Amino acid sequence: RCSYVGCNVTQKFEFTCKATFEVLCVDTFATLISLSEEDIKVILNCSAADWEKAKQAATITGKATLKSEQELHSLAAAGLATAGSFCVRGRRFTGQDWQVKLFCLKAWKLSVRQINSLYEQLLDN
Repeated sequence: RCSYVGCNVTQKFEFTCKATFEVLCVDTFATLISLSEEDIKVILNCSAADWEKAKQAATITGKATLKSEQELHSLAAAGLATAGSFCVRGRRFTGQDWQVKLFCLKAWKLSVRQINSLYEQLLDN
């Protein structure tokens, strides 16, 4: 409940997420922008528990950025330190001639078996 005297409003939080990543798409670097909490979790490859810790910290301060929130900074650092892959369905921003900029529509991870199968299909062609 709200801590203000006489207020009985239940504390409900609505989270809005936005992240910008630099990703390697085949042989081209691209800027990837995501507004989906689920997609950001996939891209960062973080556990549900770690993500909840970051959200809990954001409820205390009212917002979380890489500079202001240690939990979020740790998630981003762990994502950078570990090599990985994920699939993205994205839409390219128009008017960007020299820089590839994508809006993330959906991000997901493939299992090792699916990745091996994909590589085998590419080798067969």
